[in-house]
Amino acid sequence: MTFRAKMHWTKTKGLIAATFTPFNQDRSVNLNVIEKYVDHLVKSGVKQVYVNGTAAECMSMSVQERKSVVEQWMKHGRGKLDRIIVHCGAGNLVDTKDLAAHSAKLGVDCIAAVAPTYFKSKNLNGLIDYCAAIAETAPDVPFMYYHFPERTGVNFRIYEFLREAKTRIPNLIGVKFTSMDLYDATQSSLVCDKNFDVIIGADTIFLGALAMGIKSSIGIGYSILGKPFNRLIVSYDKGDLENARVEQYKVQEFFRRTHNMGDVNEMIAAFKTIMKFCDPALDFGPTRLPVCSLTKEQEKHLLDELTAMDFHKWIQ
Repeated sequence: MTFRAKMHWTKTKGLIAATFTPFNQDRSVNLNVIEKYVDHLVKSGVKQVYVNGTAAECMSMSVQERKSVVEQWMKHGRGKLDRIIVHCGAGNLVDTKDLAAHSAKLGVDCIAAVAPTYFKSKNLNGLIDYCAAIAETAPDVPFMYYHFPERTGVNFRIYEFLREAKTRIPNLIGVKFTSMDLYDATQSSLVCDKNFDVIIGADTIFLGALAMGIKSSIGIGYSILGKPFNRLIVSYDKGDLENARVEQYKVQEFFRRTHNMGDVNEMIAAFKTIMKFCDPALDFGPTRLPVCSLTKEQEKHLLDELTAMDFHKWIQ
């Protein structure tokens, strides 16, 4: 597969944090937290980020707000972080291309986009045409498709998408694969002479993905669980599957205790609250409707659950 001359991409390894958006109490964007956020991630061993994705409540933000967030990540993260990927999907092609062009101008490492969710692509060719139109906006920047069928309702086989799209999207480098379908994920990593970067987007099955040859993950939990997941990777690389499983099982317990599994809205609200429990300086404020913030009673229950699993000791 031949990339455009100016574009460079090496396959990702390790953890990529799907970042949260800090809001003030009036739900305006709080850009002041992002510098502290960068330092927190670096300290926890996470030096790659995926900005303005689902965890960031991207679809509840305006185009200008999303641009301002990316600007802050580039200002404070460049030089400290190894890779800054920006999700530009906005539900329509005009805004998505605007965001992609803005990110390209700032010099981000990669742009990504999810499928539109109101007027959905009815066939694979339509989805590829949509992605090609976005990618052409920034032809010298790597482009990544964001596959999240549970959320979008768009569920084509990704190995077929990659196989068909490779000649139509020259700067396509792979996919953020947010699904439990490890068959499709691994088949996608094998197509086209293994040229594409398939990054798992499901924290709870990361060890299984590692065992199937997928080397990296974009996850909502890595802002919180950087150290446990890095221990998991080290154990796996040493062939110590017993300790790798211990960490993965603990991750699954963490997800089970903190929110109703499968409820992305509740997960975002819970995880933003947990960030504040970890460090009061990382107060991300409320969520934006339709995502509901936790009540005081829910926050207390969440803290009790974390205490019961010895959370603060585990994440060190």
